[in-house]
Amino acid sequence: MTFHNLISDDATNKDLKINVKKIFLSEDDHLLDQPIHQAITLAVSLSLQNNAITEAAYAYSEDLDEKMQNAAKIAASTMAMNNIFYRATHLIQSTSLIQQPAGLRMQGISQHGIDASVFELMSLAISAINGCGMCLQSHYKQLQPHFSDAQITEALRIASVLHALQQERFIQQTTVCMA
Repeated sequence: MTFHNLISDDATNKDLKINVKKIFLSEDDHLLDQPIHQAITLAVSLSLQNNAITEAAYAYSEDLDEKMQNAAKIAASTMAMNNIFYRATHLIQSTSLIQQPAGLRMQGISQHGIDASVFELMSLAISAINGCGMCLQSHYKQLQPHFSDAQITEALRIASVLHALQQERFIQQTTVCMA
């Protein structure tokens, strides 16, 4: 299964079809090395909790080594926890609340087994999906010495297109239910 196969033939999906093709079929256009591109894709797909998208992500990332696959899983599960916690403390806007220790075990952030900057890039993409501004700012600061803004933007494009693909899948299923 490929990401492209998940899109209906409806003409209204032309932008999504083009973006999926550009991001997942045109390796020449990638600013990130292919294993990093695949790891971000897998991590974001896992965070979306959509079986069809995750299946396509595993197919896309089939040659990704076990360490990178495990790190993608760790990033998805850790960011699911952290993004909720830090987004909530940020949105409440209480100085005393923000100063409280999280009290959450987060050893996966340092024990994932891959280059720390690649893990940060996966975490940034997932944080974009989960809408945690505080996490996005933190990850971005950590990434600046290691990746260009264009490369960081590519990670965000991967997240954006996969999120749009999830929305497309929902629309397809809802349309079938309504018919």
